[in-house]
Amino acid sequence: MAVEFRNPRWYAAWDRVKPLLQTLGLVHVSVDAPPHPEAPPRVLEPTREVAVLRCHGRNAEAWKGPHTKPYERFNWRYSEEELLDLAEATRTLAERAERVFVIFNNNYGTQGVEAALGLKRLLGLGKPPWTEGPFY
Repeated sequence: MAVEFRNPRWYAAWDRVKPLLQTLGLVHVSVDAPPHPEAPPRVLEPTREVAVLRCHGRNAEAWKGPHTKPYERFNWRYSEEELLDLAEATRTLAERAERVFVIFNNNYGTQGVEAALGLKRLLGLGKPPWTEGPFY
C-alpha cells in the first residue's frame, strides 16, 4: 500500500508522519508537482524498501484551476532540464530503497509516455524492446 499526500500540510509534520507510515508498513509516494503553494513538496524519503515517484507535471497555472477538464491540470511536457532533475530524484530514491517505481501522471496526449522514455534514456536503462527489430 502506498500513500500520496496532496496537501503540503502533511509535510509540516513530516517528523511525525514518516514514522507513522513506517509503523503501518505504508510506502510514501514522493510527488513531482508544480511550484505552487497548494502543491506538495517533493520529499525523497522512502518509508519502506520500495520508493515511488509520481510525476504530475509542473503546470502551476492549472494546478488549482482554472480548468474545465480534469486532464488540463496535468497537461505538461517535461523539458530535458526537468527530466534531468527527475533522473537525479530517481537516483536519490534508488540510494535509499531497493526498488523504485516512477509513474507519470502528465497524461495529456502522449506526454507521459514521452517523459517516461526520456527518463529511461537519461537513466541509461536502454531502448524499449519495441524499438528493436526490422522496423527500426
